[in-house]
Amino acid sequence: MSKFNTAYFENFDKEYDDFFKQGLNFDDFLLKTKFKFNKNYTFSSKSKFRLGEKSSLSHEYGVKHSCNRGSVEFKHKEGGEVTLEVDQRLADKDDVAVNTLTKVVYYKSEKNCVCNVNSMFRVHHKNNALFSFGLENWNPCTGRPNELSTYGSFFLNHELGRFTFNAFTNFRVSQKLLTNFKFMVRREGSDNLNSYVLVNVDRELVDSTTQNSSETESKQVVKNSASVVLKAIKTLDSTTKLGAAVNYDVDTKQTCAVISSSHNLDGVRANARLGSDRSLDLGLTSVNNDLTLNFSAHTELKSSTEKVGETDVTKFWPSFKFGLTAEYNRV
Repeated sequence: MSKFNTAYFENFDKEYDDFFKQGLNFDDFLLKTKFKFNKNYTFSSKSKFRLGEKSSLSHEYGVKHSCNRGSVEFKHKEGGEVTLEVDQRLADKDDVAVNTLTKVVYYKSEKNCVCNVNSMFRVHHKNNALFSFGLENWNPCTGRPNELSTYGSFFLNHELGRFTFNAFTNFRVSQKLLTNFKFMVRREGSDNLNSYVLVNVDRELVDSTTQNSSETESKQVVKNSASVVLKAIKTLDSTTKLGAAVNYDVDTKQTCAVISSSHNLDGVRANARLGSDRSLDLGLTSVNNDLTLNFSAHTELKSSTEKVGETDVTKFWPSFKFGLTAEYNRV
């Protein structure tokens, strides 16, 4: 069973997110490693160096074991957070395959215990349909599960491209409320244009007060908030890619947009990203065998308004930030 035609909701955005972020890291110095051993094991680490008046150093590492029945991944992050993710194929019969995915994030401190569990049961049909249901955000330290999630994914081949349709729901048991709904359509075309549209609706209970004659009545009503996300990546040729992302908040009528590009120049990749928040990011990445070096710069035009007499005066000034990354890969 292929996992590439249908889309998992936990990583459907990975291709786009990687493109918009590639070569644009703004930690003072980031050291990353990844290497494979004994064929099925992969070790990765990440060390962040922050310089300044209060310098700091943090480390993260992980080990992943993969086989033909699935994978097990262990991660340890700064602050003591531990993550265990198990993706396992349980059975295959004719056109049906059954998988499970369980992700546990554990953190224990003097004051509290957090053990966030997501567990999904998945059924694939042929190569074009997927149904999943399970538990979300369950903390066994505090009680029984409270959030249930379901989603489905359907793949369709069309003359206009390869289309994937996804729908996701989250239900909160204690409130008997559908708290989240997502719907996504993704297209991959022979014209080297990949894109998707995501509609997200969040729902919550809020207190509402109404005046009836001489009495004031309070009750809870459902508040809906919605947003629409559009992302697209266009491959112009073997050296150049362009991308655009738009996030529109229906309630506030605010729009955030980003335009990004990547271009290879004689073994050096140049990345640029321009945001509607008046930010500009530039990055240069050089790959030499197993070693990758990256330098990135961020600038943003900031502003403030102050009153001079009876006139509002707006001042503008640029802010800058730089990052250096070294990455060693042997996989």
